[in-house]
Amino acid sequence: FESEQAMEDYTQFRDYGVHKPAIAAGIVFNSLSNESIDYTLRFNQSDVQDTTAPYVDRYGRSPTILMFGSFFDYINSGFLGWQNAIDQTFLRVLNYDTAVDLKIGIHVFPFPPYEDDLFWSVTGTLLPLMMLIAFSYPFVIIAKTIVEEKALRLKEGFRILGGSNTAYLLSYMVTSFVLFTISAAFLTWSLCANVYTKTNPLLMFVCLELFGACMISLAMMVGMCFDQPRLGALVAFLVFLLFFYIYSFVEEAPYEATKNSIC
Repeated sequence: FESEQAMEDYTQFRDYGVHKPAIAAGIVFNSLSNESIDYTLRFNQSDVQDTTAPYVDRYGRSPTILMFGSFFDYINSGFLGWQNAIDQTFLRVLNYDTAVDLKIGIHVFPFPPYEDDLFWSVTGTLLPLMMLIAFSYPFVIIAKTIVEEKALRLKEGFRILGGSNTAYLLSYMVTSFVLFTISAAFLTWSLCANVYTKTNPLLMFVCLELFGACMISLAMMVGMCFDQPRLGALVAFLVFLLFFYIYSFVEEAPYEATKNSIC
């Protein structure tokens, strides 16, 4: 390739690896002189772990998991082999006698004592499902209640008595938000005391409150679109499932723009 950008453009097409041959590795020489060499090894992300920050998943990733999950990828993909070949060649050109006496091996950097917590590796997939089961019922109830009151024309009776549409909707939001605040406080106490012992309780409470506010708004929006309570409850549940599982369809997408657009 003429430049590193040309190589990146070549790999960005959707038919890369199908109609266009895939590249095993790329070597970019940034600078080269008689005293030093500066180069970059470019590998496919499916073969070698991404080296852009953050380098390490902070949640439950012990050095043992990192070694088996990423360290051996550098060996099996040939990354370290290319690096060793280039370095050895350059060193032998500079000073052959010294280079042949060097002892080169693969070693893991030492790290301080750590607490190996495998809890996150289990709950990382189960927790979203538990949240879905826990919050699907109140979500459906809020949407169904709105549809039932619409079918019974309670809103019209409220307006005949002098109430405004804003007060009617605001009463729903305040009532649901107060009930959800009590639930969020109880969840924060139970989770931070027994499960997520190192999580800031205030941060946990704020996250649950924001989730509750979004859930209430979405339930009210869904409830406004139907006139039959059973149909509204069914669609509300399907919408809740859709928004829960929609990210799983693009979780392995190769383009970050796709993931950001779904979020």
